[in-house]
Amino acid sequence: MKKVRIENISKSFISNDNVLQEVLADINLTIENGEFLCLLGPSGCGKTTLMNLIAGFEQPTRGRVIIDNQTVLRPHSKHITIFQDYGLFPWRTVLDNVVFGLEAKGMQKKEARDIASEYLELVGLTAAAKQFPKQLSGGMKQRVSIARALAVEPDILLMDEPFGALDAFTRYRLQDEILRIWQEKKPTIVFVTHDIDEAVYLGKKVVIMSPNPGQIKTILPINLPRPADRSSEEFAAYRREIFRAFAMVQEKNPEYMI
Repeated sequence: MKKVRIENISKSFISNDNVLQEVLADINLTIENGEFLCLLGPSGCGKTTLMNLIAGFEQPTRGRVIIDNQTVLRPHSKHITIFQDYGLFPWRTVLDNVVFGLEAKGMQKKEARDIASEYLELVGLTAAAKQFPKQLSGGMKQRVSIARALAVEPDILLMDEPFGALDAFTRYRLQDEILRIWQEKKPTIVFVTHDIDEAVYLGKKVVIMSPNPGQIKTILPINLPRPADRSSEEFAAYRREIFRAFAMVQEKNPEYMI
Protein backbone atom coordinates (compact mmCIF):
# COMPACT_ATOMS: atom_id res chain seq x y z
CA MET A 1 0.00 0.00 0.00
CA LYS A 2 1.33 3.44 -0.96
CA LYS A 3 2.15 5.58 2.09
CA VAL A 4 3.89 8.58 0.50
CA ARG A 5 3.57 9.92 -3.03
CA ILE A 6 5.91 12.65 -4.21
CA GLU A 7 4.56 14.15 -7.42
CA ASN A 8 6.60 16.42 -9.71
CA ILE A 9 8.32 18.18 -6.81
CA SER A 10 10.63 21.11 -7.45
CA LYS A 11 12.03 23.45 -4.80
CA SER A 12 13.82 26.77 -5.24
CA PHE A 13 15.35 29.23 -2.79
CA ILE A 14 16.60 32.80 -3.06
CA SER A 15 20.35 32.73 -2.37
CA ASN A 16 22.24 35.29 -0.27
CA ASP A 17 23.16 37.21 -3.44
CA ASN A 18 19.46 37.36 -4.45
CA VAL A 19 19.68 34.68 -7.14
CA LEU A 20 16.94 32.08 -7.58
CA GLN A 21 18.54 28.67 -6.98
CA GLU A 22 16.74 25.44 -7.87
CA VAL A 23 17.59 22.81 -5.25
CA LEU A 24 15.24 20.02 -6.38
CA ALA A 25 13.79 19.43 -9.85
CA ASP A 26 11.07 17.06 -11.05
CA ILE A 27 11.15 14.59 -8.17
CA ASN A 28 8.70 11.69 -8.42
CA LEU A 29 8.81 8.94 -5.81
CA THR A 30 6.50 6.44 -4.13
CA ILE A 31 7.19 5.05 -0.65
CA GLU A 32 5.25 1.97 0.44
CA ASN A 33 3.68 1.54 3.85
CA GLY A 34 6.25 -0.01 6.24
CA GLU A 35 9.13 0.46 3.80
CA PHE A 36 12.69 1.34 4.88
CA LEU A 37 13.92 3.78 2.23
CA CYS A 38 17.36 5.41 2.15
CA LEU A 39 18.01 8.72 0.37
CA LEU A 40 21.65 8.55 -0.72
CA GLY A 41 23.72 11.23 -2.37
CA PRO A 42 26.57 13.74 -2.09
CA SER A 43 26.32 16.84 0.06
CA GLY A 44 24.28 19.51 -1.68
CA CYS A 45 22.05 17.18 -3.71
CA GLY A 46 18.87 18.09 -1.82
CA LYS A 47 18.39 15.00 0.39
CA THR A 48 17.56 16.99 3.51
CA THR A 49 15.38 19.42 1.56
CA LEU A 50 13.36 16.49 0.21
CA MET A 51 13.01 15.07 3.71
CA ASN A 52 11.85 18.46 5.01
CA LEU A 53 9.18 18.56 2.31
CA ILE A 54 7.95 15.11 3.35
CA ALA A 55 7.91 16.25 6.99
CA GLY A 56 5.94 19.39 6.13
CA PHE A 57 8.64 21.74 7.44
CA GLU A 58 8.83 23.34 3.98
CA GLN A 59 6.51 23.60 0.98
CA PRO A 60 7.51 22.78 -2.60
CA THR A 61 7.78 25.46 -5.26
CA ARG A 62 5.97 23.11 -7.63
CA GLY A 63 4.32 19.73 -7.19
CA ARG A 64 3.02 18.13 -3.99
CA VAL A 65 3.72 15.55 -1.31
CA ILE A 66 0.80 13.24 -0.48
CA ILE A 67 0.68 11.06 2.64
CA ASP A 68 -2.30 8.78 3.23
CA ASN A 69 -4.08 10.51 0.33
CA GLN A 70 -3.72 13.95 1.97
CA THR A 71 -1.51 16.73 0.61
CA VAL A 72 1.17 17.66 3.16
CA LEU A 73 0.77 21.30 4.17
CA ARG A 74 2.34 21.28 7.66
CA PRO A 75 4.10 18.94 10.13
CA HIS A 76 2.01 16.10 11.54
CA SER A 77 2.26 14.51 15.00
CA LYS A 78 2.44 11.02 13.41
CA HIS A 79 5.40 11.97 11.21
CA ILE A 80 8.46 12.31 13.46
CA THR A 81 11.91 13.56 12.49
CA ILE A 82 15.17 12.50 14.16
CA PHE A 83 18.15 14.78 13.55
CA GLN A 84 21.89 14.26 13.86
CA ASP A 85 22.11 16.65 16.84
CA TYR A 86 19.70 14.55 19.00
CA GLY A 87 17.43 17.47 20.03
CA LEU A 88 17.23 16.42 23.69
CA PHE A 89 16.24 18.77 26.51
CA PRO A 90 19.35 19.08 28.72
CA TRP A 91 17.30 19.94 31.84
CA ARG A 92 15.19 16.77 31.58
CA THR A 93 16.23 13.27 32.55
CA VAL A 94 16.36 10.52 29.93
CA LEU A 95 12.95 9.26 31.02
CA ASP A 96 11.42 12.75 31.04
CA ASN A 97 12.77 13.43 27.55
CA VAL A 98 10.82 10.43 26.29
CA VAL A 99 7.77 11.37 28.38
CA PHE A 100 7.67 14.85 26.81
CA GLY A 101 6.10 13.86 23.48
CA LEU A 102 3.49 11.70 25.19
CA GLU A 103 2.44 14.46 27.57
CA ALA A 104 2.27 16.86 24.64
CA LYS A 105 -0.39 14.56 23.19
CA GLY A 106 -2.42 14.97 26.37
CA MET A 107 -1.55 11.65 27.99
CA GLN A 108 -1.72 11.36 31.77
CA LYS A 109 1.66 11.44 33.50
CA LYS A 110 1.60 7.90 34.92
CA GLU A 111 0.61 6.33 31.60
CA ALA A 112 3.20 8.45 29.78
CA ARG A 113 5.96 7.33 32.16
CA ASP A 114 4.94 3.68 31.81
CA ILE A 115 5.05 3.87 28.02
CA ALA A 116 8.32 5.85 28.06
CA SER A 117 9.86 3.16 30.28
CA GLU A 118 8.83 0.49 27.77
CA TYR A 119 10.59 2.30 24.94
CA LEU A 120 13.71 2.93 26.99
CA GLU A 121 13.81 -0.81 27.57
CA LEU A 122 13.38 -1.35 23.83
CA VAL A 123 16.54 0.69 23.12
CA GLY A 124 18.44 -0.74 26.08
CA LEU A 125 18.51 2.38 28.26
CA THR A 126 16.46 1.40 31.32
CA ALA A 127 19.51 1.82 33.58
CA ALA A 128 20.05 5.38 32.31
CA ALA A 129 16.46 6.57 32.89
CA LYS A 130 17.39 9.01 35.68
CA GLN A 131 20.49 10.40 34.01
CA PHE A 132 20.69 13.71 32.14
CA PRO A 133 21.83 14.08 28.50
CA LYS A 134 25.22 15.54 29.52
CA GLN A 135 25.99 12.23 31.26
CA LEU A 136 25.43 10.18 28.10
CA SER A 137 27.62 9.19 25.17
CA GLY A 138 26.64 10.25 21.66
CA GLY A 139 25.25 6.82 20.88
CA MET A 140 23.15 6.80 24.05
CA LYS A 141 21.77 10.26 23.26
CA GLN A 142 20.71 9.08 19.82
CA ARG A 143 19.00 6.04 21.34
CA VAL A 144 17.06 8.39 23.64
CA SER A 145 15.94 10.41 20.62
CA ILE A 146 14.87 7.19 18.87
CA ALA A 147 12.92 6.07 21.96
CA ARG A 148 11.25 9.47 22.21
CA ALA A 149 10.23 9.32 18.54
CA LEU A 150 8.93 5.75 18.71
CA ALA A 151 6.99 6.29 21.95
CA VAL A 152 4.39 8.41 20.15
CA GLU A 153 3.91 5.50 17.67
CA PRO A 154 4.65 7.43 14.47
CA ASP A 155 3.44 6.24 11.09
CA ILE A 156 6.53 7.72 9.47
CA LEU A 157 10.01 8.10 10.96
CA LEU A 158 12.23 10.60 9.12
CA MET A 159 15.92 10.30 10.00
CA ASP A 160 18.39 12.94 8.77
CA GLU A 161 21.90 11.42 8.94
CA PRO A 162 21.23 10.44 12.56
CA PHE A 163 24.45 8.42 12.96
CA GLY A 164 26.77 10.69 10.98
CA ALA A 165 28.56 12.18 14.02
CA LEU A 166 29.17 8.85 15.75
CA ASP A 167 32.25 6.62 15.68
CA ALA A 168 32.14 3.59 13.39
CA PHE A 169 31.47 0.97 16.08
CA THR A 170 28.65 2.96 17.68
CA ARG A 171 27.19 3.62 14.25
CA TYR A 172 27.17 -0.10 13.44
CA ARG A 173 25.45 -0.90 16.75
CA LEU A 174 22.77 1.71 16.16
CA GLN A 175 22.23 0.53 12.59
CA ASP A 176 21.47 -2.93 14.00
CA GLU A 177 19.26 -1.31 16.64
CA ILE A 178 17.13 0.66 14.18
CA LEU A 179 16.80 -2.41 11.94
CA ARG A 180 15.60 -4.49 14.87
CA ILE A 181 13.08 -1.82 15.87
CA TRP A 182 11.87 -1.42 12.29
CA GLN A 183 11.33 -5.17 11.97
CA GLU A 184 9.42 -5.21 15.27
CA LYS A 185 7.33 -2.02 14.94
CA LYS A 186 7.19 -1.62 11.13
CA PRO A 187 7.02 2.18 10.81
CA THR A 188 7.71 3.66 7.39
CA ILE A 189 11.29 4.99 7.57
CA VAL A 190 12.95 7.57 5.33
CA PHE A 191 16.66 7.64 6.18
CA VAL A 192 18.98 10.31 4.76
CA THR A 193 22.65 9.34 4.41
CA HIS A 194 25.74 9.93 2.29
CA ASP A 195 27.28 6.61 3.41
CA ILE A 196 26.98 3.91 0.73
CA ASP A 197 27.50 0.98 3.10
CA GLU A 198 24.92 2.36 5.52
CA ALA A 199 22.35 2.70 2.74
CA VAL A 200 22.90 -0.87 1.51
CA TYR A 201 22.84 -2.28 5.05
CA LEU A 202 19.64 -0.51 6.11
CA GLY A 203 17.52 0.18 3.08
CA LYS A 204 15.06 -2.11 1.35
CA LYS A 205 15.17 0.55 -1.34
CA VAL A 206 17.97 3.05 -2.02
CA VAL A 207 17.18 6.27 -3.88
CA ILE A 208 20.37 7.68 -5.40
CA MET A 209 20.29 11.43 -5.96
CA SER A 210 22.40 13.63 -8.18
CA PRO A 211 23.03 17.36 -7.60
CA ASN A 212 22.68 20.69 -9.32
CA PRO A 213 19.68 20.64 -9.14
CA GLY A 214 18.83 17.62 -6.99
CA GLN A 215 17.21 14.84 -9.00
CA ILE A 216 16.66 11.12 -8.62
CA LYS A 217 19.36 9.30 -10.56
CA THR A 218 18.50 5.67 -9.72
CA ILE A 219 16.11 3.72 -7.50
CA LEU A 220 17.73 0.48 -6.39
CA PRO A 221 15.80 -2.26 -4.53
CA ILE A 222 18.02 -4.11 -2.03
CA ASN A 223 17.28 -7.81 -1.67
CA LEU A 224 19.48 -8.88 1.22
CA PRO A 225 18.71 -10.70 4.49
CA ARG A 226 18.38 -8.47 7.54
CA PRO A 227 20.80 -8.00 9.12
CA ALA A 228 22.99 -8.28 6.03
CA ASP A 229 26.52 -9.71 5.88
CA ARG A 230 28.71 -6.71 5.07
CA SER A 231 31.48 -9.03 3.84
CA SER A 232 29.32 -11.01 1.41
CA GLU A 233 29.66 -10.88 -2.37
CA GLU A 234 25.98 -9.87 -2.62
CA PHE A 235 26.62 -6.84 -0.40
CA ALA A 236 29.69 -5.92 -2.46
CA ALA A 237 27.68 -6.20 -5.68
CA TYR A 238 25.21 -3.57 -4.48
CA ARG A 239 28.10 -1.31 -3.44
CA ARG A 240 29.62 -1.63 -6.92
CA GLU A 241 26.30 -0.81 -8.56
CA ILE A 242 25.96 2.34 -6.46
CA PHE A 243 29.56 3.37 -7.15
CA ARG A 244 28.86 3.03 -10.88
CA ALA A 245 25.83 5.29 -10.51
CA PHE A 246 27.90 7.88 -8.65
CA ALA A 247 30.68 7.68 -11.23
CA MET A 248 28.13 8.83 -13.80
CA VAL A 249 26.98 11.62 -11.47
CA GLN A 250 30.57 12.82 -10.94
CA GLU A 251 31.28 12.87 -14.66
CA LYS A 252 28.67 15.61 -14.94
CA ASN A 253 29.45 17.24 -11.56
CA PRO A 254 33.17 16.72 -10.81
CA GLU A 255 33.08 19.13 -7.86
CA TYR A 256 30.68 16.87 -5.93
CA MET A 257 32.09 14.01 -3.91
CA ILE A 258 30.26 11.22 -2.08
